[in-house]
Amino acid sequence: MKGIWLCIGCIVLIFSWLPVYSSFFFLVGALWFLHKRFHRGEIICLVFCLLVFVRIQRLSDVHEISSRIVKIQEIKQGYMIGANKEGRFLLYGLKKVSFDDVVELRGTYEKIDSIHNLGQFHFATWAKRKGMVYCMNVKSYTLIKEGTTLRHRLYANIETKDVAIQQFLKAMLYGIHEEEVSFLLLSSGMHIAFLSRFLTKRMARKWGFAKAHRLTLLLMMGMSYLTVLSSSILRVVCFSLISGLFTNFDEKDTLGISMIFTILLAPSMAYEVALLIPVCFRLVFMFHVAKRNKKIVGMLVLFPARCGFIIHVIRCKWLCFPFCVKSMLFSMYWHGCLSYRQQNTCFC
Repeated sequence: MKGIWLCIGCIVLIFSWLPVYSSFFFLVGALWFLHKRFHRGEIICLVFCLLVFVRIQRLSDVHEISSRIVKIQEIKQGYMIGANKEGRFLLYGLKKVSFDDVVELRGTYEKIDSIHNLGQFHFATWAKRKGMVYCMNVKSYTLIKEGTTLRHRLYANIETKDVAIQQFLKAMLYGIHEEEVSFLLLSSGMHIAFLSRFLTKRMARKWGFAKAHRLTLLLMMGMSYLTVLSSSILRVVCFSLISGLFTNFDEKDTLGISMIFTILLAPSMAYEVALLIPVCFRLVFMFHVAKRNKKIVGMLVLFPARCGFIIHVIRCKWLCFPFCVKSMLFSMYWHGCLSYRQQNTCFC
């Protein structure tokens, strides 16, 4: 039955947002809705929700650590991410180190903590879902081994460029952005999605769509190897992989399976703009029955997203921030169900 996988995907996404004490009540209501609407899919939905729950708990289950020797995995604006056999950690205060450098740190590990306002983004929860429970304010460090990988050399080469070129390349390739660079553009991965689409269309003229799709997928994987596996690249790769494997499925079902696969692979993606904005666009263009101008529809998606994610906006931000993205995604899906049901063609 068409649309059932999209419904399950939305349920899994919303389930991954909720704390343990309220996720049970939501899941009961969601399974009841599946039974009433589709008369099937309850067991599959329950299994995927339990898998997401187990995945989140396993990522959060990190024991106390003692090793001070870490390898630099990612470089962000204001912090770095290091890793060793004991786990992954947030590192503050590191300078003049690059990807894949091995350093010995001097400092104290502390558990990541932040203020948690109801309904708002919680940094500590996001970090746990990426497997990071501890952080360190690095007092000093010793470089034990300099990285020799291709991405280390590429980043070192970028460091030799002019400041303006450095900022542009770091923002586009690594997501390291200054305040003046568009947060929404980089975080949502619009530039990565545009590049993927452009490459697919260009190569499809010569080799056909199927081969072009596979080549673009390989290029995206190569890009993640040379730079970093960002949320944007991960979403493009997951969605492209699912659409290539399930070619006979309806686009709504393909989107739902892509959402489930992405969240199972990386539970932190449920909080990422790189997943939420593209999903919102896909849903609104699938379900807006009364055809409107695409620019207007796009602005209706981006305006509340910008109010929710950008810090420097007008005072209405404080009214729409808490449940902005969650309510936007749910309302789009619910509106689609009602619209199609009125036409007796809902998901059928």
